[in-house]
Amino acid sequence: MHKLTLAATAAIGFISLHGIQAAPRGFVSFDVPGAQGTIAISINEAGAVTGSCSTGDGKTHGFVRESQGQVTTFDPPGSVQTQPLWISNNGTITGFFFDNFLFTHQQGFVRDQRGSITVFEVTGAQDTHPATIADDGAVSGSFSDGTGVHGFVRNKDGRFDIFDAPGSADTEPVGVSGNGLIGGVFVNGAGALHGFLRKNNTITVLDAPGLAGVMGVNDKGDAVGPLGNFGFLRDTQGTVTPIAPPNADAAVACAINNGGTIAGLAWDASGIHGFLRDNQGTFTFIPVPAGQSISQFTVPFLSINNGGSVTGTYGDFPGTHGFVYVP
Repeated sequence: MHKLTLAATAAIGFISLHGIQAAPRGFVSFDVPGAQGTIAISINEAGAVTGSCSTGDGKTHGFVRESQGQVTTFDPPGSVQTQPLWISNNGTITGFFFDNFLFTHQQGFVRDQRGSITVFEVTGAQDTHPATIADDGAVSGSFSDGTGVHGFVRNKDGRFDIFDAPGSADTEPVGVSGNGLIGGVFVNGAGALHGFLRKNNTITVLDAPGLAGVMGVNDKGDAVGPLGNFGFLRDTQGTVTPIAPPNADAAVACAINNGGTIAGLAWDASGIHGFLRDNQGTFTFIPVPAGQSISQFTVPFLSINNGGSVTGTYGDFPGTHGFVYVP
């Protein structure tokens, strides 16, 4: 597991967001051929899914699954653990990797739609953790150095913009919209969690009582995330609406698409469930196979797109499976 998402994990930052074309309805389970376990993380406009898979030699590899089901695995040079986290609408993938089994020296990568991989690090960083990539190719993420954890944007030309939320000791981007609005979580000097939005070098702090980070954003500027034991929706006017699925003991709202559909996780006595909430407030649940729960291994844990398709992972490690669900 990566080392730079302590704040995001504490804030239950589980989902990312993109757009998609129309796809057949229903629940489709899939596995990377020859893998012991498959973890699906992000879906794009064309229905392509990226994530990771584990093999018997103890290594973890990246994969991309096209909407027709074709799977291609990949690794940056020398990687023993490859973890993609986001696929853009043009098929560019970003994530992180380790080149040793001590899992030290975390590095970032970008894989373009032709399969060419570029490795990068923030200058002076101990670890570099890319989290998202916008449609213009800008990668956002976090890095650690001797002073703390900071946010960054790596522009398409390779230039870095470094930023921190006001008063932050730990700034971590988690989600991005298609037009480059970044949402994330930061920890202040007192250890309290807050959310933030960043657009065009301007940072807006979200700190309503109980609000513990921004996990998903859309092109309009709506934001979702955890609020106490449940989730929230914050609209562009600043109004915060709690998100609580029926009969759930706890929940988190993790992504919102441009149509206003929210994706998230809900907990009850029987396990962990994925849910969708449409812009009229109606909830539906993702129908994973009987007796199975949504899995939690890598932030983000689910991904929704503008057509409403969702990808994620279910089952117990190491025998996990990816899925695509179109309600």
